Amino acid sequence: MNKLDGFRRLESCKSISDINNKILTCNKCDNCFKRKLYKGNPNSKILIINEVATDNIEANNYFEDLLESSDLTYDDIFIVYAVACITTRLDKDTEVKRLPSNKECTNCRTYIDQVIDIMKPKIIICLGASGLNQYIPGSNLFENVGTKKEFKGIPALINFGASDLYKLLDYKNDEEMDSAIESVID
Repeated sequence: MNKLDGFRRLESCKSISDINNKILTCNKCDNCFKRKLYKGNPNSKILIINEVATDNIEANNYFEDLLESSDLTYDDIFIVYAVACITTRLDKDTEVKRLPSNKECTNCRTYIDQVIDIMKPKIIICLGASGLNQYIPGSNLFENVGTKKEFKGIPALINFGASDLYKLLDYKNDEEMDSAIESVID
């Protein structure tokens, strides 16, 4: 048993509602002020580990469009975020988005593990590098897109996150697209 296992047991929740309440009151990270709660059907057999939470309206709308085009609804799936906090930093007095730290990912993995334990999904769809690296540290998203892995003994399909794909929509030619893909996966 490692120290993290003991920590996870101390934080154990009995329901998805308990987990969302823990997220609302979580103070494990120093600069987490905005959070996104998990949503969908907790009785679903499909768990989506979405990339980090964002308040980018266009990226969120793009995810909704992707979901709608798949003929799935929130009744068919349950969505968690690799990191539930919208991670930001100050740059010249302006709040800008940033990638989550390892500590933030570890803190949020505690909640994702509990969701998996409660839901017992048949399949996990992992969107983006942050969720992938929580379960397979040091992984390169580009090398794993389209592959099947296992998270806690459950089959997990790996793909780009919606905001990764959204960034690629505005490119006018293949060279710009290739350059954008490289920036997304690095």
